[in-house]
Formats: sequence, structure tokens, C-alpha cells
Amino acid sequence: MTAKVRIDFMVAGFAKCGTTSVCAALARHPDIFMSDVKEPRYFSSREFDQRHRYYEKLYENAKPGQKLGDGSPSYSGAANAEVSIQRIKANNSDCRFILIARNPRKRIESFYRELHHSASRWGVLPPFAMQDFLEAHPDAWENAMFYDRADAFIQAFGADAVLPILLEDFRADSEGVLRSCCEHIGVDPARLPPPEAVHLNVGTEKYHDTQFLRWLKRSRPIRRTITRMPLQRQNNVLGALRLRVPFGDKPLPWDEPSEQLYRDRVVPQARRFLELCGKPADYWQL
Repeated sequence: MTAKVRIDFMVAGFAKCGTTSVCAALARHPDIFMSDVKEPRYFSSREFDQRHRYYEKLYENAKPGQKLGDGSPSYSGAANAEVSIQRIKANNSDCRFILIARNPRKRIESFYRELHHSASRWGVLPPFAMQDFLEAHPDAWENAMFYDRADAFIQAFGADAVLPILLEDFRADSEGVLRSCCEHIGVDPARLPPPEAVHLNVGTEKYHDTQFLRWLKRSRPIRRTITRMPLQRQNNVLGALRLRVPFGDKPLPWDEPSEQLYRDRVVPQARRFLELCGKPADYWQL
């Protein structure tokens, strides 16, 4: 069994590449309906068989004739892409997809900052050294394998169903990129209100633990106490004590093993994705 609602399009990837901004912009089109839930993650859910009614309710307020959209980058994630594609195809064989990528090095760094910023709410202690971080959290680089992720959707739904776009283009010309998205979805671009300023999560404003706080968190009671605090309060209280500090503009700790992984595994994928987008191989200056 799957949900009865048939989704017309999905902004299905990639995480940390601007999907939230693209979805918010498209949601302003009168002929498009996006769910109020930022990322439904229905087709990638481990509780998929129990969430059919939940997913249907997300679209109950859609007007007749509106195109229904789902903005869940988890559908293209390395851990979920295969099962997500199978489920989507079974329920929405004529669905269309938008996949937005960015410079993969910056995408990995964005993931690094985000995990260090947010992991304290769960009591997780992500490594500081980039090599250790990539080993502990392989999805940081596996989800930057853009071409493999895009090709999986192309093989399942056809090249015409997949629109690859770049965050850098969206930042430079959001109106033009959104026009392409509307045409791909099948709605009139002229009915889309002028785009608002593009607001993206600013990585330099993310916080991370100091080495001393990380040492304190080795004590389970202290870690549990901190984890119970809302994230913003952690940043306020621990920031005032200089135990959590913003990343700012300081470079991240890339070492030779992580550079080698990036060159050998990620860069070739990035070049193939750029070719898919009709961009030169040096577009991202990899």
C-alpha cells in the first residue's frame, strides 16, 4: 500500500545545497502546493508503511489543479536513494525531479559545520580532524557523489524527468533558475512572483565545541545535562562562557588523507555532474 496522493514533482536533493530555498521560492507560485512540513521524508522513511495517512494529510489543503511538490533531499541520500526511488516509482511513475548541487568541497564543509553545530542536542561528539570526521560520518562525502545520485533517478525515470541545477546559478540568477524549474514542473513561469532575497544557512554562524568543552563532555552526566538544554540556550550559555564558539571565517582542517579521498572519489563525480548540467569541467575550480 502507498499513499493515494500522487506527487507531481520533488526537489529530491541534494542535502546542504539550497533545497530549502528552492522549495520556498516555488511554494509562492499559485499553481504549486508544497506541504507545510519542510521535509516530509515519506518515501525514505523506515516507517513508510505506517505513514500513508500522514502523507495524505499534508496535501489535503491543495486546490484543484495545483501541482503537488515534496522537498525531501533524503530521497537522494546514499543511504536512502535506492529504496526511495523504488517507492516513488511504484506510486508516482511520471513524477519529475529537481536536483540542486553545489561545489562539493563546500557541501562537505557545510555538513561538517552543521553536524558540529547541531549534534550537541543529541549528545553526539563528531571528530574535529577531517579524516576522522569523514570516516565516522561517511555520508558527508558519499552524499556529495552527485552524479551517481542523479544517474539513479535518470535510470529509473528517464533524463527528461530530471532537472539538475546548481546553487551557484541560483544565487547569481534565482529568477532564471526558477523559470527553468517552473517549465520543468509544467507551470507558467510568468505566474511566479518576483523572487525574494535568497536566504541560506550561513555556515560561519554555526557553533562548535571547544576542545575543553569536548573534554568535559566525556563525562556522561555532564553530557546528558548539556544535551537536555535547547540548542539555542546551549549556544547562549556556553557561548558566553567561551565553551562553544562560532566557526567564523577560519578554514576547516583538511588533511592529506581527506584531500586524497576528495580528489579520488568526489572530484570525478563532480565533473560528470557538471557535464550533465552543461557546465565546463572547471566551473567549480575543483
